[in-house]
Amino acid sequence: MFQLKSRSTFFAFFTFLFIQSAQSAIWIEPYLGLAFTGKYKLESTSTTIDYDNFPLIMGGRLGAAITMFHFGLDYMKSGDVKLENDTKKYQITELGIFAGVKLPLLVRGYVEYIVASEFSDTGATYDDGSGFKAGVGFTGLPFIAINLEIRQVNYDKYNGASTDMQDKSTALTVSLPFQI
Repeated sequence: MFQLKSRSTFFAFFTFLFIQSAQSAIWIEPYLGLAFTGKYKLESTSTTIDYDNFPLIMGGRLGAAITMFHFGLDYMKSGDVKLENDTKKYQITELGIFAGVKLPLLVRGYVEYIVASEFSDTGATYDDGSGFKAGVGFTGLPFIAINLEIRQVNYDKYNGASTDMQDKSTALTVSLPFQI
């Protein structure tokens, strides 16, 4: 019993010190980049189509930062996505929940659960999409982070009807992470 009380007191003391030293802040991170690889796949036909261009992506993350951790919401919108042998231009819009860590080695990592996504053109919409995004960034430049990220989203609806479409891409982004 004595051991348990000592460990509890020790744990409570260091938890108190950690909480006192933790500095919380608002996390704001606008970003801009290019998706340099991408694949569109319809599961029903096993058809895979590559992106025919390097669509511009832009977005921002807003949340909180506590010591070296940050978390919050991410909103992303793409420019015109062109698919091989297709004349249409598609737009991608996503909303996700992210969590990340900034390491002292000028590197950071983050993961995201995409809770809502839409892949659409003027006449057709894939929606009810969800998936993930994961990235690693170099933070050695003043005020700028260079990030490499992968994402995968599965869409369940096409113009309201059931479908099974998957969109995968890899992107290189530049972001300005601020803590206020």
